[in-house]
Order: sequence, then structure tokens, then C-alpha cells
Amino acid sequence: MHAITRVLAAGLSLAAVTCAFASGGELSPGSKAPSIEVKKWVKGKEVTSFEPGKTYVVEFWATWCGPCIQSIPHLTEIAHKNKDVTFVGVSIWEDDSKVQAFVDKMGDKMDYNVAYGGNKEGMAETWMAAAGQNGIPTAFVVKDGLVRWIGHPMELEKPLGEVLAGTFDDAKFKADFEKRAEASRKQMAAQKAISGADKLHSDGKKAEAKAALDAAEKEIGSNDEIDFTRTKWLATDDPKAFKKAVDKMVADKDEEKRSRVFMLALNLVKEKGAEKLARETMDAGLKANKDDFVSHYYGSMFYFQLKDGKAGLPVVNRALELIEKTEFAKNEELKKTLQTWKKALTDAKG
Repeated sequence: MHAITRVLAAGLSLAAVTCAFASGGELSPGSKAPSIEVKKWVKGKEVTSFEPGKTYVVEFWATWCGPCIQSIPHLTEIAHKNKDVTFVGVSIWEDDSKVQAFVDKMGDKMDYNVAYGGNKEGMAETWMAAAGQNGIPTAFVVKDGLVRWIGHPMELEKPLGEVLAGTFDDAKFKADFEKRAEASRKQMAAQKAISGADKLHSDGKKAEAKAALDAAEKEIGSNDEIDFTRTKWLATDDPKAFKKAVDKMVADKDEEKRSRVFMLALNLVKEKGAEKLARETMDAGLKANKDDFVSHYYGSMFYFQLKDGKAGLPVVNRALELIEKTEFAKNEELKKTLQTWKKALTDAKG
């Protein structure tokens, strides 16, 4: 899958990219399940406690989350197959202004108990953060008051069936869970180190930044993010070398490597004195990806940020044409975003 397509699917913006695991928390497979404490119940019956001998699925989602929306019909299907299991969908990481209307619109496609759990407080803390979960949708299987499984709801059916049948391998799942959590802790530590080095560079402390990035690479090994950061720095340190790197990137046959040019442009546009290079970078990427919707989506975002209607309108119009030929053709939220940008770019052009 296109690298940026995964970003779009995650929630329509760069900020939506999250890890499946954050720093390890105190809630893990085998732990006593926290209580269910929500702000309000939106659909179905109120579930206030976990009864002995019964099985529950507690799933966290949000109205803005693309993968959450995609998983809702699947959850409904599993709920219909398992009438003895109580399903609860808990909306988090948003205010409650859109939740009721969204659930009403989903109708029978969302046929299980639904509640609004609050934004970053409440169950977002006692369940998600406590379990080191930093991405949605995330489902928890609870039986006899204990957390038995944690994962993506699209992967729920098999472990739920095993929990119900008494064949679930708790020890193996716990070991796998902790192994992934440890890998994620290392990844997040690396991201923190790279971000720290990048800030040093932005502050003009280039020698310190290089030393910090070299130290991070020595600790974790070379990776795409380190390579990306070094390439971005060339924009201000060695513009000629940067242009060569961009030319090489847009000519790459690997779609994922080629797509990084858009992330470079979107990062550079925030840097003081780098707007010209950012524009050249974005234009090079769009020229090399004339028929790619995702490229034009990020081109639209780029020119929207610059309030450049003259350059941006052809890009957003092309994005609106291309979206109809993609997996996002029925994504009304995405189309609404593009229309919002189009209006702003039209106004900016005058």
C-alpha cells in the first residue's frame, strides 16, 4: 500500500499517524479489567460492570478515525454471531458533538452498545493509556473480569472464539504482546531522539544536531526516519545536494520511497527561509505522480497551508477528479476536506 495512503486511512492528516503501542503501561493481558465509566450512553443498554462468567468486548473508536469506521460493520457481524458476548463501543479522543449523529446515521451497521467515554480523560486513560495503546481502533476482550486479549478489531474474531472455547493461549499472547510493546518502546525512544536532533538543527545548533543524530543511529541503527531527517537538513545546509536527493527520490521505482518527497515538502514549508525549496520539492513530486490521488491530496494540503490559490486550485481540482477512481471514492469526510481547501484557495486567489 502507498505509504501516504496508510496515513490517509488512519485519519486524513499527518498528525494521525500513531503507534500501535506506546510506552508500556500497567494494564496488560491477565490484568483485572478497569471499570466502565463513560460520560453518556448513546445506543443500546448501559453496561456498568463485568459479571463473573461472562465475556465482553470493549472497543475504542472515534468518529474521525477512518479505520474505526471501516471496522464497525465487522464488529456488528461478530456481535451477531456471538449473542452471549456483550459488545461496547466507546468513543474517545473527541468531544461528544458528533457522536450521537454519527451513531444514528450508522443505524443497524453499528448494532451494539455504544457510549461516549470522553476525550483524553476517563477510559482513554484507565484503559488505553494504561495498556500502552496509542492508536485506534483498539479492542479488549474481557472474561471473568480479566483482560484476555488486546488488539485491532479486524483481528478479533479468532481470539474471541478461542477465549469462548477455552482454548486461548494466554501465556503466548502475553509474551507476544510484551515483545511488541518493548519493540515499540524502543521505536518511540528513537523517535524522541530524532525529534530532539531535528529541533537542535532548527535552532541553528547544527553540529550538536549532527552529533545527536549520529548517536541515535549508533544506538538503533540506520532507518528511514534518520535518512529522511538528513535529507531534510540538506535543504538549508546544502541546497544543491538536496535537489539531487529530491530528483533521485521522485525517479525511484519504489512507490514508498518516491512518496517521501511530499513529506519533505510539507516539513520544509514550516522551516524559515525554505519555502522556495519546499515549493520546488512539491512541484517535482506532483510532476512525477500526475495520476496519483494521494499525491494531489497532499499537494492540496500544501498549497492550502500557503494560501496560494493560483498554484493550489489546479491541484485540488485534480485531487477531486482522481478520488473518484480510488478506494476513497465514498469517503465523504475526505471529500469535504478537499472542498474546504478548494473554497479557501478560491478565496485566496480572489
